[in-house]
Amino acid sequence: MFRTIGLEIVNIKHQKEVRYNSQFTGNFFIWGKENYLYSLRFQYGRDLIIFRKAPQQGVQIMAISAIGPSIGILAPYYIEYLQGNNAIREQYDPDRHNFQNILGTGYVFQGLGESKLRAGANLKLGISFEFGTFKTSVTGFEVGFLADGYLGDLVIMPKAPENRNLYPTAYISLFYGTRK
Repeated sequence: MFRTIGLEIVNIKHQKEVRYNSQFTGNFFIWGKENYLYSLRFQYGRDLIIFRKAPQQGVQIMAISAIGPSIGILAPYYIEYLQGNNAIREQYDPDRHNFQNILGTGYVFQGLGESKLRAGANLKLGISFEFGTFKTSVTGFEVGFLADGYLGDLVIMPKAPENRNLYPTAYISLFYGTRK
């Protein structure tokens, strides 16, 4: 059994997000999105070897589990829109902005200083398959399930029927490298 410590930084998307092109510029934007949700996941876990790899070849199978606190960063989603003859950048507001007048999104990281923080927790369960013909090479994949849960409401798309505070995820990770 091995102990692991991890940090993940992830952008969580709402399941109803759809990218559209502006009719004026061709730039992309997401209609109805008011906030980004970034997650900082701190994890402490255990990896249990179920089947050990032979020294020169074979497959090693490990069960993986991790748990830890999450910090949700709810950052405003800025758009650029046409008002008269002026291009204006501000946070999307479903009651003010018209679909036809949107030119695209704001700058990268625009509004990050206006973010709200939400406390939460995460749980990760998975299985790792490691292949290799030599003891020093590592090649394989990991499949599993991860869930993020946060305290309070997290509104990503205000007009969507499902703004929630629990985000389940299925994942696949591929890895390749060497070890000493």
